[in-house]
Amino acid sequence: MYKKLHIQIEDQSGLPVYRQVMDQIQQYVVTGALESGDQLPSIRELASQIGVNPQTVVKAYGELEHSGILEMRRGRGAFLSDGARALAGIDYSRQLRERIHSLVREALQAGYHPEQLSDIFEEMIEEIGSSPSLREAGSEPDLKIIGGGSP
Repeated sequence: MYKKLHIQIEDQSGLPVYRQVMDQIQQYVVTGALESGDQLPSIRELASQIGVNPQTVVKAYGELEHSGILEMRRGRGAFLSDGARALAGIDYSRQLRERIHSLVREALQAGYHPEQLSDIFEEMIEEIGSSPSLREAGSEPDLKIIGGGSP
């Protein structure tokens, strides 16, 4: 049996839907909510539950398989590979750096000074870090599938 995932598609994000699926699965791996050997929903089931074309999930799973995070086992489904957490962490770190880089570049072009950006970043870390839901050690996130978005 597989763990249910809370995959949320945001139509306005600018990211392709398959990439949103990939990113959210990788986040679950990095945080330990999904572990090596865990089975993911079948392609058809995940596509149906989040309201996307099955080819979207095929592409997401294919990319995760290509990066070594996922193993497709014929007739059995999709499973996280043995080194999934390390591989997902590397990819997630790269994505995070790219996002921050883009935001910093935009802010500098808009006239912000590095000190202002540093202050904003520190304020956000304090604000988010003080959230009770993020401080609860050992609490398992609610892993369920939520539909939304279009193919």
